[in-house]
Amino acid sequence: MKNTPQTRLVMTTIRSSGHATNAEIFEAVRQDLPDITLPSIHRITNRLAEEGVIGEAPVREGVTVLDVRPEPHHHFVCRGCWSMRDIEIPAEMVTDIAQQLPKEIVDGGFVIYGACKDCRHPAITK
Repeated sequence: MKNTPQTRLVMTTIRSSGHATNAEIFEAVRQDLPDITLPSIHRITNRLAEEGVIGEAPVREGVTVLDVRPEPHHHFVCRGCWSMRDIEIPAEMVTDIAQQLPKEIVDGGFVIYGACKDCRHPAITK
């Protein structure tokens, strides 16, 4: 990994957020590096992903979301605000799901969609 100030700042931003789009990273990084460009952010994150330093999370509204964790894992995504967090799914449950799909290859992470505590509709929570 190139250890430039730009790369370090991109990594700091991804680490603090856990999941972020290139546009979100750009907005955060340009607070400290006002001359940085969005294409530069794309180049840095593409390189980091190719090197296996960061991963990709589920796509949010058609936009790639970068993940501080490069290894496959599971996510919860809120359909209201599109916030995302990592979740743990027991290995036995993953095995059970894979057995229901005998002709499919189950690899990578699962994505569970729902409503976060901030987006839940009051009628649903009763």
